[in-house]
Amino acid sequence: MSVKEKGSIPLLHPEAPQPVKIATLLFALVWLRQMFFLVSLLEDAREGLYASQVQREAIATLAFWLVLNATLMLAMVYQKNWARNTQALSTLAGLLLIVWDVIAGNDFNPGIVYLSNAVATVLLFLPSADAWFKKRQY
Repeated sequence: MSVKEKGSIPLLHPEAPQPVKIATLLFALVWLRQMFFLVSLLEDAREGLYASQVQREAIATLAFWLVLNATLMLAMVYQKNWARNTQALSTLAGLLLIVWDVIAGNDFNPGIVYLSNAVATVLLFLPSADAWFKKRQY
């Protein structure tokens, strides 16, 4: 991150569109929810409840996902269009995994977490948000 970017946070400027602010808040809430879930999984793993390789890989995947989402949120705060596009691809991949899971006959209900993530992603592509991401000053 350059020195110029550190001096000013575009999302906090008055001209930053409301949909982007709401989307960032939703992403942060989803991230916190997933972080609490990861912490509970790690506590269970420490107690020996998750012994299989698959379970340990699932925990590592969730940790990676959280790091990726934190990076994308931070980049979106700094008006990075690539982060918005990557988030859209991530949300689309999640949707495809849910569809695949349902087709496979698994009883999986993504609930409010995925819905919040999807709504936040849609907010990033509203006209005001689109214009804001495309007119970076730096």
